[in-house]
Amino acid sequence: MGEREGMKIPVINLRGFLLPFEKLREAGEEWGCFRVLNHGILEALMGEMKAVVRSLLDLPMEAKKKNEGQVVEGSGHKEPTKANPLYECWGLDDMGSAQAVDVFCSQSLASPHQREIMKTYCKAMHELAMDMADKLSRCMGPGSGLFENWACQLWMNKYSFIPESVGSTGVQLHTDAGFLTILQNGNAVSGLK
Repeated sequence: MGEREGMKIPVINLRGFLLPFEKLREAGEEWGCFRVLNHGILEALMGEMKAVVRSLLDLPMEAKKKNEGQVVEGSGHKEPTKANPLYECWGLDDMGSAQAVDVFCSQSLASPHQREIMKTYCKAMHELAMDMADKLSRCMGPGSGLFENWACQLWMNKYSFIPESVGSTGVQLHTDAGFLTILQNGNAVSGLK
């Protein structure tokens, strides 16, 4: 996985990243994806966020149902459906908004400790998303500052595979609607590291 015709997915190292962004432009044009290293988000914070997500997804379904679409349209809890029977998630419409994060934490029954982790993680991820969007915009041509006030969604996904479902997709085929998708490393999927 992660290779095409003997080539590996490009790696973008943000430590000491300077213009002209040639490697980033090539990764975007040739692959449409890349791995990001030295992004500044601590491994410990990413691990704590995974634990928060796991605990929110492990809440009883009755508690989660109270939050379906309650934060902002398209946010809250989404339970498995006929089209996506192995997938459920929590969504936050704008992780860059401290108010939206507070409302989400209140309605998702997050503890004070979980709330602090979510605030810290959302702030760090929003800064990374804005930085990467700006770098991509600058190296692809439109210029700097294009994404300054854009909302950045946060999706916390769970794929409930069982032995009988191995080989099937976790969610129906789709295209992410945004300009940029950042994945955090999971047990089976490599992403942000």
